[in-house]
Amino acid sequence: MVGQGVGELMGASLRVFLVLEDDKLMLLPLARYEKLHNGDPGASLPEFAGKKVRATVAHLVLHNRKLSSIWRLDYEMLHFDAAGGLDKDEAKESLQHAADVLGGFTRRALTPPSPELEEKVIQAKNRFTGKKFTWKPSKSLNDKIVEAVYKLYERPRRTID
Repeated sequence: MVGQGVGELMGASLRVFLVLEDDKLMLLPLARYEKLHNGDPGASLPEFAGKKVRATVAHLVLHNRKLSSIWRLDYEMLHFDAAGGLDKDEAKESLQHAADVLGGFTRRALTPPSPELEEKVIQAKNRFTGKKFTWKPSKSLNDKIVEAVYKLYERPRRTID
């Protein structure tokens, strides 16, 4: 994307952190995160075999390759199988949950409201299944994640002359 000034470039990036049991953060390369989600056995993390691990995906806005802002932070639970890959059944259920949530938004947007139905039916399925796949950080942990993201962009980059 081209920014407002001549020669200024805007872009987007993702950074993924695993949140360990002691709230320490482990930066996970985006390529490995994607390979985990694609079921690549070479991307497994044996140290997490059989565990549920908190993860944060930071959606970033860049200006001339420098961090401009954090657009959004997503908090997800990663369920690892016995070999340290993502559990396929849990991943499938997570995708189904996401589709249900999006489908609910779409159905509500396209369906005329019915006062009788609104009063009688409470759609709570996504509230319960969502807790299995997402988590909510404390304020101090959220601040720590934000600080870690900004620290990634403080390092001077090597340039080739």
